[in-house]
Amino acid sequence: MNDNDFVKDQSLAIIEVLKDALRAKQEQLRTLCVLLVISILSNLLIVGGFLYYNFQYDYQTETVTTTTVDQETDGDSEIQNIFGEQYNDTSSHYE
Repeated sequence: MNDNDFVKDQSLAIIEVLKDALRAKQEQLRTLCVLLVISILSNLLIVGGFLYYNFQYDYQTETVTTTTVDQETDGDSEIQNIFGEQYNDTSSHYE
């Protein structure tokens, strides 16, 4: 056995090791792709379930109108509104 045969055998051995490593990486890539597809499908199923649950209910909107009344007073008598604010009043109070 000469040096060329030895180098050729080593090269073939390295090529076989690299082929095995490549096959292992390809198998790992296939597994990851399958897991990714399963993950995407499960996420779509969860979102679909949430939307189905959410659309079961009728939401009604209610419009609330708020009116603000300004009370302007003047005079010597003091009145107090429901918020505890005091105003001057010139109205006549008959008892």
